[in-house]
Amino acid sequence: MSRIVITGAPGAGKTTLLLALQARGYTIVGDTARTIIQDRQRRGLSPRPDPYVFAQEVLRIDIENYVHHAESQRPIFFERGVLDAVCGLDRVTPLSRSELSVWLSNYRYFSKVFVLPPWKAIYVTIPNATIRSSMLNRSTG
Repeated sequence: MSRIVITGAPGAGKTTLLLALQARGYTIVGDTARTIIQDRQRRGLSPRPDPYVFAQEVLRIDIENYVHHAESQRPIFFERGVLDAVCGLDRVTPLSRSELSVWLSNYRYFSKVFVLPPWKAIYVTIPNATIRSSMLNRSTG
């Protein structure tokens, strides 16, 4: 069993890295949250349902993906995983220490997790005046 998690902030390059691994013949499991959002948009729904419902759906699918790859002897690369989903659920509805312990023991991944750093260029703060000016120019231009 080699379930390897690649995690990190939005825009860190997780998907790009996973696609490069896939191009080299590795099996990958993409980001569940993105899949749910894209599916909802295709069906004309709001991108995200209620936060608790969304967290539960991400967790359910991540567990399915985890179980689906249980027998694989080859490395499987996950864009995030069950534990990321549990953290998302914990943000919405805090879990007890014993609940967290159960999740940690039941859904094990490779002991090393790859955490990609944030892509700093997308987190640059622009002064409000610049934003307003830019928006005005677009709407009047």
